[in-house]
Amino acid sequence: MRNLLATAVVLATLGTAPAMWATEPPWAFMGLGASACPNFTVNVDAAKVDKEDYLLGFFSWAQGYMSALNDFLLPKKQLNGMLKTAQIAELYKYCMAHGDKTFSAAVVDLYSKLPEMPQQGHEKLE
Repeated sequence: MRNLLATAVVLATLGTAPAMWATEPPWAFMGLGASACPNFTVNVDAAKVDKEDYLLGFFSWAQGYMSALNDFLLPKKQLNGMLKTAQIAELYKYCMAHGDKTFSAAVVDLYSKLPEMPQQGHEKLE
């Protein structure tokens, strides 16, 4: 009897899951970039206190997003044209001033401030 009840619950849940997903609006992007700016600033403040690298996920997401922008936009930007600490400071400054924005908006703002790639050497820097 318990197995029958458990099976009925699972089937009922599976039957309603697609309807729940259908009501959720589509997302243009996911990941840390979709999180609100205050989530980033809290992690920066925590890293200042105990020196843990809470920022690794955020910074990795930012570098990946800017790399993708470089694949599709011209002129390409030099992603290492600003020190990592300066990039984090720019992201933090933007997020402190724009608490209603997403982290991805801060990354786009940072990207706009990076220097353009030299005419030669548009390949990845190793």
